[in-house]
Amino acid sequence: MQPAVEAPDLRAALLAWWQTHGRHWIPWKLRPDCSPPQAGEPLDPWPIWSAEIMLQQTQLQVVLPYWQRWMQTFPTAAALAAASCTISPGRARLRVGWRSPGWAAAPPAAS
Repeated sequence: MQPAVEAPDLRAALLAWWQTHGRHWIPWKLRPDCSPPQAGEPLDPWPIWSAEIMLQQTQLQVVLPYWQRWMQTFPTAAALAAASCTISPGRARLRVGWRSPGWAAAPPAAS
């Protein structure tokens, strides 16, 4: 049986592993100027949350270009909230922003 690992020791081991092996280049893990954050510096949760939702559906390599397009179209949660699911002047079109190969399409509307 393995000896119990204390939470602070596990945390330190995981953070050390991350410093060596982590994917530090992923855009939502960087500042807006593409520089790495300082230790303890908070990042904007919107890009991270958006990426996490997309990553539940497909792989990182596939998500990256769609995430970049999504963030250009909807840079904030407020921009997404203001979007329309239909075409209307002056509003981003939500369905186009979400479309991606390999992702399930929305079912057709009931008639």
